[in-house]
Amino acid sequence: MKDLSEDVFFSSIGELSARLKAREFSAVELARAFSERLERLGPRYNALALSLRERGLKSAKESDDRLKRERARPLEGIPCAVKDLLSVANRPTTWGARPFASQTFDYDATAVTKLDKAGAVLIGKLAMIE
Repeated sequence: MKDLSEDVFFSSIGELSARLKAREFSAVELARAFSERLERLGPRYNALALSLRERGLKSAKESDDRLKRERARPLEGIPCAVKDLLSVANRPTTWGARPFASQTFDYDATAVTKLDKAGAVLIGKLAMIE
């Protein structure tokens, strides 16, 4: 895997999109880098509720295929994470409360579906912290 420079983590969506289209790096490389950073720093700040790395890498591979065919959608290949308030099909949605630790839904929240349709790569669920 190519090591991405630190500036990637502070780039805008437009900048990342342009760099993906220019093939400076792949969506898989970008998703892997963001996932690793989230998994490394997330626990320190109590920010990561659930890693969705595998789902993200699969989605990123599909994004790379669309980018190669020049059929990119508005957020194609852009890594993102959503609050644990939103359901992701068959994954825990705790709402930040222990009594809901085993709660799952069999569907994605509307916001998650819209992000997916726009080409975003979901890599995690974020903790409901204050």
